[in-house]
Amino acid sequence: MLGSQIVLLHYFDSYGESMEKKEKPIYRNQSIFVWVVVLFLAYILGRSIFPLASSSYKGNSLLISVLVLLLGFIFSTILYEVGKIIFGKIAGYKLVKTNILGFTWTKQNNKTKFSLTRFTRYGGETLMSPKKDKASLVLLSLGGSIFVILINVICLVLLTIFTNNTKYDFLLYSQYIFSTIALLILIFNLAPVLNDEMYDGFVLRIYFSKKDFIKQYHQLLIQQERIISNTGKITLIEHFDLQNPLLNSAYVYNCYYYLDNNDFVQAEKIAIEGLEKGLYLTESEKAKLYNIKFYFALLRNEEEKVGNEFYKLDRSLRKQIINPHNFESLKTALLIASIIDSSYDLYEYLTLQIDKDKNKYYASRVNIEENLIDKSLSFIETKKIEWFKKEN
Repeated sequence: MLGSQIVLLHYFDSYGESMEKKEKPIYRNQSIFVWVVVLFLAYILGRSIFPLASSSYKGNSLLISVLVLLLGFIFSTILYEVGKIIFGKIAGYKLVKTNILGFTWTKQNNKTKFSLTRFTRYGGETLMSPKKDKASLVLLSLGGSIFVILINVICLVLLTIFTNNTKYDFLLYSQYIFSTIALLILIFNLAPVLNDEMYDGFVLRIYFSKKDFIKQYHQLLIQQERIISNTGKITLIEHFDLQNPLLNSAYVYNCYYYLDNNDFVQAEKIAIEGLEKGLYLTESEKAKLYNIKFYFALLRNEEEKVGNEFYKLDRSLRKQIINPHNFESLKTALLIASIIDSSYDLYEYLTLQIDKDKNKYYASRVNIEENLIDKSLSFIETKKIEWFKKEN
C-alpha cells in the first residue's frame, strides 16, 4: 500500500514538474495553411490537366470528369491505407483497426470484425500496434505514401506505353487526374504540422525531434490495441511529455486504468488534471474526460456546479460528452438528463439505448462501463422518486 502511494505521489509530482516548464503550447493547428496549399495546387494542376482530359472524353465530358475525380479519391484513399498496412507489417507492426471510406475492419479476440462506420480523417485511418520494441515507426508512417507513389508511377508508365498512338488516350488522361488526387492526399497526410488530427507527417516530425518519443508512443499504441482488440489489461502510463501532442491521450488511458481498477478518486483526479493541463487534447478526448469529471461530481450532488460548467461549453463538445450512441457516454448522459435537465422523456430514451450501444462498445471495457451506468440508474431512482412511484 505504501509503495503504491509513493508511486502515485511521484506520478503527480512529475505532472507538476512538467507544467512548471511550460507556459503555452509550442504547436499550433495549421490545418488552414494545409488546405490553402492543397487548393492552390489543385487549381494549378486542374487548369493544366482538365482541358486535355475533357477533350479526350468527348461527349458528357463534365459528368465523366466528376466521376474520374470521385474514383481517383476512392482509389487513392484505398491505396494509402492498404500501403500503410503492408509496410506496417514489414516494419514490425500488427493491424488493430482500419477504416476505409467508412468500411471498418477491427481485430477483436483474435478475429476480424467488419462494420460500417462514419468517415474518419480524409477518408481513411489505420491503427497498428508494435510487435517488437524496434518496430520502425518511420516505415509505418511512410508506408502509405510509398505504396501510392509506386502504384501511380507503374500505372503512368504502362498507360503511356499502352495508349501511344491509340484511341484510348482518355485512360492516360484519367490517370493524370488520379495521380493529381493522389498527390493532394499525400500532402494532407505528410504535412509536418499539427492538423485537426495527428497525421503521419506530424508523427515523423515528432519522431525526429523527440528522443524518448518512440517508447512512449509505442506504449500508447499497445494500450489502444488492448482496449480495441481485447488482448489484455491496460497499464498506467507514467511521466509522459505534456508538450507532445501525440502523447496527451495518455490522460484518457490512465482514466480507464483507474476506472478498470475501481480507483474512482484517481480516475476523477486524472480527468480534471487532463482538462487543466492537456494542451493538445482532441475534442473527443476532452469529451471523455469531461464525461468522467461530471459523472463523479453529479454522484456527489454537485448538480448546480456541473450544470453551470456544462452549459458554458461549446455545443459540439456538449453533444460528444452526452452522446446517446456512445456506450461510454451514457453513464453521465443519464445523470445530466435526469438531475440537471429533469427530463423523464430523455431519461427513458437513454435507457433504451443502453443495450443497443453495449453491443458496439469495446469488449475489454463493457463490464466496467455497465457497472458505472448501473450506479447512475440507482442514483437517479433515489433522486427522482416521483418518476418511479407505482400508480394505484
